[in-house]
Amino acid sequence: MKIKASAWKLAIALAIAAAGGSAPQAIAEAASDNQTASSPQPGTSIEVISVLVNGNLLLLEQQPVIMNGSTLVPLRSIFEALGAQVAWDGNTSTVTASKDQNVISLTIGSGTAILNGQQLSLDASPIIVNGSTMVPVRFIAESLGAKVDWEADTRTVRISAIPDGSQPPIAEQASTDSIITGMFSYPWSNPLNSGTAEVSKLDDNRYHLHVSVVHGFSRNMGELESDFTLDGKDIVFSNPEYSQVTATFTENSITIDYPGDGFGGFNAEPKGTFYLQNSGSNEAPFLTKLFTSLQIPDSYRYGFTDVFTYHLSGMKDVLLVQSLSSLNRSKVISGNLAIYDTAKQSIEPLGEITSTSKHDLSKKLEALSAGEELIYELLNKEYADRFTELQIQRFDNGDLTLGDPDQFRLTEAEAFYIVTGAEETTSISDNLRNQDNIGSIIRTVVEHSDAQSVTIHIYELVRNDQNDEHTATIDRLEVNRKNGRVISILFD
Repeated sequence: MKIKASAWKLAIALAIAAAGGSAPQAIAEAASDNQTASSPQPGTSIEVISVLVNGNLLLLEQQPVIMNGSTLVPLRSIFEALGAQVAWDGNTSTVTASKDQNVISLTIGSGTAILNGQQLSLDASPIIVNGSTMVPVRFIAESLGAKVDWEADTRTVRISAIPDGSQPPIAEQASTDSIITGMFSYPWSNPLNSGTAEVSKLDDNRYHLHVSVVHGFSRNMGELESDFTLDGKDIVFSNPEYSQVTATFTENSITIDYPGDGFGGFNAEPKGTFYLQNSGSNEAPFLTKLFTSLQIPDSYRYGFTDVFTYHLSGMKDVLLVQSLSSLNRSKVISGNLAIYDTAKQSIEPLGEITSTSKHDLSKKLEALSAGEELIYELLNKEYADRFTELQIQRFDNGDLTLGDPDQFRLTEAEAFYIVTGAEETTSISDNLRNQDNIGSIIRTVVEHSDAQSVTIHIYELVRNDQNDEHTATIDRLEVNRKNGRVISILFD
């Protein structure tokens, strides 16, 4: 099925915004057989850069684009030069390339790619410029088994194809014979693209698996569900429909695989690697190791703390660890970051996420080569997820301003929701005073707004006694009305 140019443009702009970037008015207007010229998004630059593959200069139909420090090049030129097969789906704006054992899929405007069934984060989202699909060259080439070097003095990208049989691009963790129970999730899950795998124990050697995947604004869905047993090292599903489905555990993940498609919609096949997010028991050694390293209190360790995994490189993951209130499971009371070395299976704490520590954590993540989109997501996951929820709601309501920076604006109530989670209001109060009216009232209100941003004031009404009452500012947050980004006026 083909989509109209206007719908195509809207879908791409929405995907870019959902990935955390800005959505320009004319980021792309193309279909598989009808592409027209468009402009790169703000913050990108088109430069004269040479690209050599195995020493041969490529003739590019579109000059490379620099975005977020990453070089984007025409997709088809690179894929064909590396001997990869290319398939394009205009309905979902997704390109898939395959070479040898490697299969990679990228969606225009999305900050994640799928490599061999595993979701990986991108430093720069694919875009369309003048009818050419532009992709991050280093990620693409290395994912297809090539080596990439950058020569700054000559502005040259050198790509060297690695002979067949070399080390695969993604480092694999050692599998384990143990069944790990709990909730597992895709890396970089959000309300737009999510996947979960829940493993529960039924009796001594009988377990239950439920996998659910949702992808894109079209709500493509996929699902697997069955009991299973462990026969030696092999997992045997009781549902005969899953005779070719395999499940492999590592200390912090489960990988579901099967030949071809058949259990889900486009880009929503319920397979790939899901990472341990939560477990209600202490029978998950990885979580015990992580919680001990981060000094998570015992009362929050199992069932009250979620772990979100983000790929930093083939060997390292960033772990976002969020502890939840025992009274209100939707409220995050603390967040921590850690680096997990998948080869050494070691954990390095980066620090707790607070208003005053975000700047230092951002610098640490930059030093580890994390991209700007990933850094914002790690330090502001709640804000990013709520903005995505608002986009989905507007999309469902047929909002024609989505993706147009000259027209799209968050309302004050929407900006307030991104910060607080409170719907259809611009002020809330939390009374923490005792029965003698001593203590504090925390208030959050929209203080100011203009065409570009909404300023939200968080302050405390303190009453120590009848002679000591005062107001203290906790923070002032500025919400960008175009892209939903939140910054602290006091601390950022």
